Amino acid sequence: MPPTSEFRLGRALLSSPEYSNSSTLTPRPHLPLNDAARYPGMLEVMRLAGYEAMQAALADGAEIIPIIGLPPITTNNPERYVDQIFDEVLKTFSRPDTLVTSLQDWKKGRRAEVQEVNGWVVDMLKRHGREAPMNELVVKMGFEIESGQRQAHVNNAAELIKMYHSITGDSQPA
Repeated sequence: MPPTSEFRLGRALLSSPEYSNSSTLTPRPHLPLNDAARYPGMLEVMRLAGYEAMQAALADGAEIIPIIGLPPITTNNPERYVDQIFDEVLKTFSRPDTLVTSLQDWKKGRRAEVQEVNGWVVDMLKRHGREAPMNELVVKMGFEIESGQRQAHVNNAAELIKMYHSITGDSQPA
């Protein structure tokens, strides 16, 4: 039986905030999650990838249910719930040396679940006539890392952050 959209959303938000594997692509190989979240502009990138994951799960018919010990949902704003999940992951479940699952896979020479997590977000939103540009870029960059065309390096942050600003219309800092 294929995983439910709730399961996939949980993977996209938890195994990947790690949010979306975007934190695995920068700033340097094996950068812990908390450090990636503190890298200027990356927290916004990770949250946006999570928002797209939430939109995909809702489009697939999932219900927002409390996870990781959070109280029942009291907001009609799915993005706010994504923020709450990510804040809790960083505060409670992420130690200073916590590596996201994709980094752990790559460190061991295995392929990561980029397609199964971020690719699912892209595919699900596409089925519903929508786009997931941040997750799409994460998938592209993840595959490039796995094929050896790209290194997990700080230089990847600029491309991700540029995409964030392009999507949101926010002006980039000077």
